[in-house]
Amino acid sequence: MVQLSSLAVVMCFLATMATTTSAATTIRSVATADPVDCRVGEFCVSPDPFTAITHQDVVNGLWKPRDETLKDYVLAYTSALESSKKFVLNIWPEHCIIGTPGHNIVSNVHAAALEWAKKKKMGIQYVLKGTNSFTEHYSALRAEYKLSYDPATKLNQELIDNLAKASKVAIVGEALSHCVNYSVRDLVANWPASRRKDLYVFTDCSSAVTGFESVGEEFVADMKTAGLNVIKSTEF
Repeated sequence: MVQLSSLAVVMCFLATMATTTSAATTIRSVATADPVDCRVGEFCVSPDPFTAITHQDVVNGLWKPRDETLKDYVLAYTSALESSKKFVLNIWPEHCIIGTPGHNIVSNVHAAALEWAKKKKMGIQYVLKGTNSFTEHYSALRAEYKLSYDPATKLNQELIDNLAKASKVAIVGEALSHCVNYSVRDLVANWPASRRKDLYVFTDCSSAVTGFESVGEEFVADMKTAGLNVIKSTEF
């Protein structure tokens, strides 16, 4: 909780100067988990958390969707994930489930955000991601697999435009290896190169998922190379 405690302190500090605050949170439903929640052989067995499922696994029938009508979709989905050169389908432990504390913004962080709202007499822009269970949605700006029928999976240009109104954008949250990583990469890809110095990634207000530390380190290195300010919150 060190990172989140630091985040609350940072938000209290920024309350005196910030002009806008956006908070993204993931939303999930137990009833609609990953599309490959699967059958092996004759028995219905769910994959363990952190199981990596490749496109070839699905082609070979090692993992199958419980709903056979989703077979073509799962083949297309896993192929698209691998074509992105970022990852294969990873099975995560249940998290951010609707109606549980995991879906809420952590209490001390939320308290700091509300204090900002009171001082500034402004609202907080809450952004929900992961509302469609048929695609992974690491980034706060877009899903990993765009679905034509669901606007929520497409690039959130409105959020980018709102962030662009600020003279400086401080980026914090969990996890450095995944949601922060891909949110910032998407932001940089749709942000004027001349304004990259207006983006700040606070390394002491984020941490990598255990076992994915190298991914977080690669992200930090890439953002430094891209020209972002990658600093501790105390240096801001």
